[in-house]
Amino acid sequence: MDINLDSLLGSTDENGLTNIDMVDPGEYSFSANRTGYTPIQKSLVVSSDTTFIDTMEIERYELNFTVKNNDTGDAIENCKVVINDEIYFSNTDGRISISSLEYGTYPYYTEFPGFIPIAKTTLQIISDTTINLLIKAKENLITYRITDKTSGEPVIRAVISYSGNIKLTDGNGECSFNPGPVGTVVYSVSDNQGKYFPINDSLINVEDTTIIIQMIRTHANVIFRVFEGQNPLLNVDIYLNEYHTTTDDNGTAFLYNRPAKKICNYTISKTGYRTLEDSLYIEIDTTVNFQLELISKIDLEEAGNFKIFPNPADDLVFINSNTPETWLRVLDPNGKVLILVELEVGSAEIDVSFLPAGIYFINIWDQENSYYYKQIIY
Repeated sequence: MDINLDSLLGSTDENGLTNIDMVDPGEYSFSANRTGYTPIQKSLVVSSDTTFIDTMEIERYELNFTVKNNDTGDAIENCKVVINDEIYFSNTDGRISISSLEYGTYPYYTEFPGFIPIAKTTLQIISDTTINLLIKAKENLITYRITDKTSGEPVIRAVISYSGNIKLTDGNGECSFNPGPVGTVVYSVSDNQGKYFPINDSLINVEDTTIIIQMIRTHANVIFRVFEGQNPLLNVDIYLNEYHTTTDDNGTAFLYNRPAKKICNYTISKTGYRTLEDSLYIEIDTTVNFQLELISKIDLEEAGNFKIFPNPADDLVFINSNTPETWLRVLDPNGKVLILVELEVGSAEIDVSFLPAGIYFINIWDQENSYYYKQIIY
């Protein structure tokens, strides 16, 4: 600490003491100064050897940061500034105010997503201080990787639109670009041929990013596979909304280029089997498997008006009926009608000797009900 007694100068030792010798009696102007402390200025009256005791107050300073975008000059809110291991965040004006700092050296650094940080540096505080922190946005790279959701193959020449700019994907279904300043990037993905549904979305541009997008075709292929147990069923009627087809020898039916991203109602039916009805959401090429259940003998027994025997049969099948105006037909597994007769009340016999050995269906119906019965011919 520097001591000035009029023109007599001195400095304090490690104990804060200083001695000034050979001072004549009288009134003197006294001052004491040290960086970081409030100066002392007063008058002292010396009449004899004298000890003066005084105290100095630590000086307190205010530090202000203003954080701005180096490229635009705009204030940056919520920028993290760490000074002397204390964390502060800038307000809406980009300002941070720290009061009551003592004289000294303070390390500080900044962090803010999407901007290049200011590495740790030091700041000397000797008075109230204002510092402008200009931070520069990173040049982030956004990479789009576009694939077909059905096949997984890259979509070549897909159109990426963002901020008035257009990019096309390469042979790998990729393209990269720098979208500009940190913030929200609104983009769309489409194709020039209308084969895919367009995609509209947004992302937050704060760092290098890879966006993987699976595009959905506007039309999809649907494959129905129909079985009884492990056996494929031929000539099963498949209705998908207004579209109709039948299964082949492998129990398979194909419906090509159906509108995608729709809920479709389907009906699966075959003579002698229970009909299936439900809905199916079609988004991409889809294969669906179904099991059809044979209509069993129980359906006739529960009716109580018919009796069919024997089963298996060789030459003749006998039917007892208690219901007037009843019809009977014998069908092969493909639904082809082989025999058609009207039944009288009482007993009737059906000649099946000309039929090859195998499984057939007997359909009996009246004015109110229709029943199926599985019949084996050997």
